[in-house]
Amino acid sequence: MTQREAIAMTTNTADEATPVRMSPDSHPLHWAAANGCADLARYLAESYYDVNEQEALQGTTPLFWAAAAGHVHVARLLIEKGAAVKIANRQGITPLHAAAEGGHAEMARLLIRHGASIHARDDDGETPLDWAKSFGHDEVAALLNDAAYRESGARKRDELAHATKYGRAIGE
Repeated sequence: MTQREAIAMTTNTADEATPVRMSPDSHPLHWAAANGCADLARYLAESYYDVNEQEALQGTTPLFWAAAAGHVHVARLLIEKGAAVKIANRQGITPLHAAAEGGHAEMARLLIRHGASIHARDDDGETPLDWAKSFGHDEVAALLNDAAYRESGARKRDELAHATKYGRAIGE
């Protein structure tokens, strides 16, 4: 079983009541993040646990699990407490990959706004965009394509070309 298949088997949709199955070495903060328990996550993040703690077996962080399950409210809390959005697990899978796999567009927007790399590659060389496409999540794929377009500078080139064509300076 690949890491991608394992993530797909362990994540829930927001309307499922069953807890997420996790690695036996998961910490309580990982569990709280995966299961959308914002109050518990806040308490643990403020009291005892490092929000960037990686599980020994998989190397996933609490933010990874919140992203995989689509718990935006928990992800915001973790980021507010210092969670790094670019930490990949042992297979190179980032929280943005996990959000793309689950089709969580709002989560993807949040992660990108806080500096997640749209170009991060997992051990198979796949980006979050590749994951969104392969799982048929068109909204997330469009969001990632738009972010790549903005980041590439192509938008600025297009604006300059438009301004030059119509004889106006940008911003007029």
